[in-house]
Amino acid sequence: MNRSTLTVLFLGIAGCGTPPVINDDAGTGGGASEDAGTSNGGGSVSAGGGTATGGGTSSVGGGTSTGGGSSSIGGGTATGGGSSSIGGGTATGGGTSTGGGSSVTDAGVDPLRDAGVLQTITDGGFGFLEGPVWLAQQQQLQFSDVTGSLIWRYTPQTGAFSVFRTNAGNPNGEALDSQGRLVVCEMGARQVTRTEFDGGITVIASAFDGGRLNSPNDLTTSTDGTIYFTDPVYNTPTNQLQLGFEGVYRLSPGGTLSLLVSNLGKPNGIGLSPDESTLYVNDIQRSQVRRYPINGNGTLGTPATFNTTDLGGTGGDGVAIDDDGNYYVATSLAGSGGAVKVYTADGVFRGRIVTPVAPTNMAFGDADRRTLYITASGTLFRIRLNVPGKPF
Repeated sequence: MNRSTLTVLFLGIAGCGTPPVINDDAGTGGGASEDAGTSNGGGSVSAGGGTATGGGTSSVGGGTSTGGGSSSIGGGTATGGGSSSIGGGTATGGGTSTGGGSSVTDAGVDPLRDAGVLQTITDGGFGFLEGPVWLAQQQQLQFSDVTGSLIWRYTPQTGAFSVFRTNAGNPNGEALDSQGRLVVCEMGARQVTRTEFDGGITVIASAFDGGRLNSPNDLTTSTDGTIYFTDPVYNTPTNQLQLGFEGVYRLSPGGTLSLLVSNLGKPNGIGLSPDESTLYVNDIQRSQVRRYPINGNGTLGTPATFNTTDLGGTGGDGVAIDDDGNYYVATSLAGSGGAVKVYTADGVFRGRIVTPVAPTNMAFGDADRRTLYITASGTLFRIRLNVPGKPF
């Protein structure tokens, strides 16, 4: 199959969000208003009706902060040098907490601090969006329309959308391999494909141990050419299933397919740590993230587990990982909407980016890799963050 002819469609920026994006009080989220407050202690500052005590501390938006260098924003409490609380949470001892959660460790720069405003790039005109990947050479974002069986490209500089591929097998997760070729999980076609530089399509995985794959969902690639992907069951008729489990696989650079995990409820999002020593797999059925050490022979060690249910909701959909190892996971909230929840590399909850529509997946992009692009049903969002991340 050859690559489809590009069809250009100009949709532009649909709108920009105005409320606070890093919203962690499970409500509408408090911003930083300069109402009358109380400040005690040399160098401290209070804004928004709160109280700040202790040299160099600050409180914004009705909260309380104590301890040199700490801060509280949006009605929360922060205690201990260098700690912070945003949106009603509590942080102690140099950690960061947003939205009613607690943190007691500090792992590098907080990617959510001084984040931009969530922008809606477009809302409508698509089916179900997934699988974003940043194409650095083209300076474009590519993403999947699962229900439309299309692969799209978005050019931020012009606001233009173009169709890269039609009849794409109901594509979901996308990534670039170590040579820069596109690799796609085709859920409907029940296979993983690679787009060659000449536009041809090569099937690189479609069956394991004589049984056809269920519905490949998401994938990640390593610098040595290894491809990891998840294969849950989605929309495949029961009488057509041939494996009897929902697996996580490793495709070696030489093309050997190995089953790594078969005991998860429903494996979904998947990602590698920056040093490629750890594989993260989201179990969307159990709202958990599994963190597996990767052994020298390519097998996985005993996993650690952390939940994605901080502040309620469910999830474990798509994944993004920044250069500091912070882990971003797409989750849905009770009722409506959702959030991208952010954790340190060892599973400590940092905070969340609230979206009006439940997110499905995300990828870092732009020239400095500090813009997080988020797919959510038929909507595409973006937000500027404080730490750059992996483009896929």
